[in-house]
Amino acid sequence: MGRSHFMRRTAILFLGGSIQLIATIASLESGFGIVSLGIGIISAGFLQFVIGFALEGQPSRNDPRLRRDESVSVKNTIILFMKTRLLVATLGLFITQLDRWGLGLIGNPSLLAKYDIATRFIMIPKIIIIALAAGLVADSSRLNDKSQGRLLLFRVQKLVIFATVPLLAAASVVAFLAQETAIGAVPSLLVVTLVAVAHGSNCLTIAPVNILSGIGRPDFELRYLLPLACVVAISYGVGIISGNGMVQISIWAGAMVISSIWFSVVSNKYINEVLS
Repeated sequence: MGRSHFMRRTAILFLGGSIQLIATIASLESGFGIVSLGIGIISAGFLQFVIGFALEGQPSRNDPRLRRDESVSVKNTIILFMKTRLLVATLGLFITQLDRWGLGLIGNPSLLAKYDIATRFIMIPKIIIIALAAGLVADSSRLNDKSQGRLLLFRVQKLVIFATVPLLAAASVVAFLAQETAIGAVPSLLVVTLVAVAHGSNCLTIAPVNILSGIGRPDFELRYLLPLACVVAISYGVGIISGNGMVQISIWAGAMVISSIWFSVVSNKYINEVLS
């Protein structure tokens, strides 16, 4: 992102998602059961690491060199980003990957397969929006006052909504049909709807998260991720104890919707706080 190689980033994200979907379905068909989820995650992560490092892991002739008086401030910012991104990635894995492990422990392979397929396809629009919004970090770093931040947030949020709705609708249709074609199961409209509403609402956090990162406060994202992770943990526990996978999915989806909308509403206040 620092080198503005956004197309490469998009390609790596798409590759990881595609490999994970293919590896998971292939493993399920081969009879690996719940272990298929781990096989998909590890396969995608390994290939993303190898390809990403091969493309961007070496120094570039165009990388900027910092003056000594800038190095301390930049170092502190980098440390903040590293700590924040590590925690965000861990929470994101807990929220968007362990849900399938929870369903697997409940012991309903049909529901697990339907949910996994729906999630894979419905997350594609979010991956696209995240990739397209990556440039916001650089744009936001040039903001001078809160009026500029407010205007940028409003403009980008409007674009995100206009892009998300049709993409999400198309992905939902494909996910619904894929439940039958991929595993021969009766499609579940309720599962597709819950997953689509949850991830669609979460798309509203993309713009404020990138803007806050650009103005030097990536840690503000944790203000909605930490409470969300707590509620999601409860959903896993309730689902496993009750043996009802739909209860887990419903609580998870509700938590995603409420926390995402809340953060998108209060994000303007956070941006004003930093830029004032």
